[in-house]
Amino acid sequence: MRIVWVLVVFMGCFGAAGALGAEQAAAPRTAPLPDMSAIAKALGVPCSHCHVAGDFVSDANPKKGIARQMLGMTAEINSRIEAATGRPAGGAATVRCATCHKGLPVPRTLTETLVATITSKGNDAVADEYRRLRRQFYGRDTFDFSEQEFVSFCFRLAEGRPDAAIPLIQAHLEFNPQSANAYIALSRAYVTKRDTAAAITALRKAIEIEPGNGLAQGYLSQLEPRR
Repeated sequence: MRIVWVLVVFMGCFGAAGALGAEQAAAPRTAPLPDMSAIAKALGVPCSHCHVAGDFVSDANPKKGIARQMLGMTAEINSRIEAATGRPAGGAATVRCATCHKGLPVPRTLTETLVATITSKGNDAVADEYRRLRRQFYGRDTFDFSEQEFVSFCFRLAEGRPDAAIPLIQAHLEFNPQSANAYIALSRAYVTKRDTAAAITALRKAIEIEPGNGLAQGYLSQLEPRR
């Protein structure tokens, strides 16, 4: 009887230990705390953007709830990347706050930002906004200030919003005075406004900078009186 009792007690302890081990194994792992300084830097904001100043535990700031959802979305995207590539955590490419935000609270491209400025503040505000963005972000990966991207946008803007395109292109020329393509885009804005003389002047400047620019020569031949 003594042997049987010892065996029962031993098996009971073993079962309890096994149940405890299973429970611990099934318990979800606590996610590591996010790097708050990295998040603030990625969005270009102070901690008070999401937290209540002086009370970091408080949830009174609604942006804190948005931030939690964004962190959850980022974790989900990274888990999907791992599943899609078949690579473990640390072996696959990862998405971070900086991947999209790049120093902005609301991630936007340069053209989206300029269009939003025109829409909310009018044509006269866009040139000053462009100058401000150049001063603050040029040389960083926040915005694409490349000539091709910007001039392509200005060509499109010249067709529909010439009164916004003209001051914007002129602001661009302050930083890039030898941009023949910017002068061509400027000429298109003047054409839209039916200001042929100003369009011709802009095209002649483009040809002065790049004598072999066929696009400028073609547009100029269409505008100048035939001899």
